[in-house]
Amino acid sequence: MRETKSTNVAARSKRRRTPVETRKSEIRYMTRYPYEMLNRYLAKNVYKKWTEDVADEDTGEVISIERETLLFERGTFIDAEVRESIVFHQMAGDIDEICVSNQKRLGIEVTNDRLSLYRASLRVKGKRKVVLLYATSVRNADTILRDYVELSFQGGFRILDIKEMDYHTTITDTDDGEDDGSADAVEKRFYQINARVILHDPEGKERDDQTECTFIVHTSSAYRANLLIELHLLDLQEKRRQAAEENPRYKFLNRTISSQIEESKIMPVGCFIPRVFSEAYLEDEEEEGEDEEDRENDSGGVPRPSGEETGEQIRGENDRIQRIKEGA
Repeated sequence: MRETKSTNVAARSKRRRTPVETRKSEIRYMTRYPYEMLNRYLAKNVYKKWTEDVADEDTGEVISIERETLLFERGTFIDAEVRESIVFHQMAGDIDEICVSNQKRLGIEVTNDRLSLYRASLRVKGKRKVVLLYATSVRNADTILRDYVELSFQGGFRILDIKEMDYHTTITDTDDGEDDGSADAVEKRFYQINARVILHDPEGKERDDQTECTFIVHTSSAYRANLLIELHLLDLQEKRRQAAEENPRYKFLNRTISSQIEESKIMPVGCFIPRVFSEAYLEDEEEEGEDEEDRENDSGGVPRPSGEETGEQIRGENDRIQRIKEGA
């Protein structure tokens, strides 16, 4: 028994010592020095960028267009050959600094700059509450939700889940007498409406278009929700008509619009965070996205020689690579 226990303790100790690659153990930094690149991985794609002057076909006005081409993909291991290629592009002025890491990271998060609808569940003072809000990502939704809950609710809370609601249009009823203080005021609810939208050409030149859409409508009844859906669609059509007047090349066909409710259910939503609250985070989210990958230590644990020693090493590397190219 004593021997088995000793073996188990040794196995657990070995597992604890086994290195695991995570963000916590990553060493990432920006560098232009060849000796700091060797045996590292590219942490970001490396592009060659330039500007071209192009004449507009309609106006003849010369406009500048930024171009770029991919030189090295993220996750590329920088061996001696790749390093020489990087230095060659540096000497040609195509690139300057590159971002390197001790870990091979291949995945690239796709960012979204548009607000989408999210559904969150949290527990406040032991009671479950469902919240609807707009955000650009789950991370952004988490930040907005924490901010709003801290301002609006008292006591402890815990976020249970956050989920994006795909392909939903949200409509808020602003004129049904809920807040006028009268005895006849009707409480608003959140209705999830699956509707069949029919676009009909009154002149009969085009066939009817039918599509199924999902709407979340904050109003007093499913009947009123359907009216608001039709008003919303008519408003969108009017905006397209105005756009067609401003741009003659845009083809506009005026149609009659109707919607038929296929399915309707009341959503148990306890709170809806106003869109303007989420919009305050749009600029901050963009800035955080730019800085997030570069916020690790700049040196990354690599000793950086100073002054003359750095210059001598760079010149030596560049001269050696130049001799190799001339010999080739």
